[in-house]
Amino acid sequence: AWLMKGSAAQANEFNQLAEIHLKEDSQWMIRVAKQADRIAELEK
Repeated sequence: AWLMKGSAAQANEFNQLAEIHLKEDSQWMIRVAKQADRIAELEK
C-alpha cells in the first residue's frame, strides 16, 4: 500500500519488518525480495 502511495520510506520500513518476522518462510521471503526491488526503483 505504501508503494502505491509513493512512500518508499514507509514501504521500506514495513518490508524490513516483514523480513524480520517472516524469515523462516521461504515463500514470503521471495515476496519480500521482490518488494525490496520495487522500493529501490521508487527511491531512484
